[in-house]
Amino acid sequence: MKLIKHFSSTILAVVLLIASATSIAESKSTQEIMWQLYDAIAYLLPLSVTDKASFSDVDEALLEKHLADLKTGANKLADHGATHDENFALLAKSFNVLTQDIEDGFRGEWPSYSYYSLAELTQHCVACHSRLPADTVPALGQKVLARINTDDFATWNLVNLLIATREFDTAMSKLEQALLDPKTPASQLEYSGQLINYLRVAINVDADVTRPHAFFEKFLQRDDIPYYLSYRIKHWQKDLVALEPYLKGVTSLEHAREILRRSESASRVPGDSIRAVADLVAAAKMQQLLASTYLISATDKAEVYYNLGIIALRTFEIDFSVPELEYLFISAIKADPRGPFAAKSYRYLEEFGYLEDPDAPP
Repeated sequence: MKLIKHFSSTILAVVLLIASATSIAESKSTQEIMWQLYDAIAYLLPLSVTDKASFSDVDEALLEKHLADLKTGANKLADHGATHDENFALLAKSFNVLTQDIEDGFRGEWPSYSYYSLAELTQHCVACHSRLPADTVPALGQKVLARINTDDFATWNLVNLLIATREFDTAMSKLEQALLDPKTPASQLEYSGQLINYLRVAINVDADVTRPHAFFEKFLQRDDIPYYLSYRIKHWQKDLVALEPYLKGVTSLEHAREILRRSESASRVPGDSIRAVADLVAAAKMQQLLASTYLISATDKAEVYYNLGIIALRTFEIDFSVPELEYLFISAIKADPRGPFAAKSYRYLEEFGYLEDPDAPP
């Protein structure tokens, strides 16, 4: 029997962006859009991991209704995104594109990249949540999780769903449990990016340094940690303590620059994730700047987008594809097309970009 289980990654990816957008809804009408999308996804998600041959007539009828609701809501979300900063507008646009992938998937036309949609949209979710306080959307997480069986979910997929529905404490606990599991070698956890993902949740989303600092003390007690990784984690702990005042304090562009200089002085080796804590703290502060009215000049905005793109390039390189990277460089160019960051952004976009998008500069 033909299962459509691979397609559940795409469905789950869309849940991530919906939940993010729900949290930023300023008006009743926007909230209604988000809940319309949620209702569609709450039905489509469990259906996406069901044997298609087992669909009932009722399932087929409701499938058409919810696919139509999803498409309508996505169009409205794209319009809403156009009123926000350039990066969010592009995120909303990519959500709109994904809804077509979902419809194609249910009709049996499997896009080769649908399996990787979750990895791509995870960063969209984080990009939105890193601008927001770590509160919850009442009942959203419980309602979504009550509709699906998560037993077969990989740890990080489940964590993504928990982050998307703003169940941050549970997400952190699941990650900590996985990272301390002796069945997975410590070096494998590092190569797979799970340690960076843990930091990303703690810093970008939850703005917390105490919990990861204490957790790393437990992690360092493992007897399979190589020297380089032990050294790196101890450096992360020092950065967590040193940068907490920046993370909790007043946001300014100069503070973000100071943190970025600290990051770039930590290692002479390209790709060395020893700078991850400083990078993620700097990114969190710069995302806050974009959400505020602090950035007045076009050049300042371009600088922030450009630096966020550089950080994405350094911290997301383990992922299959990271549209957030492309969108940030595109946003930097659009913010100040003739400014000092435009050519540099285009160079990295051309070299590292994966995205074929009409919004990308020619």
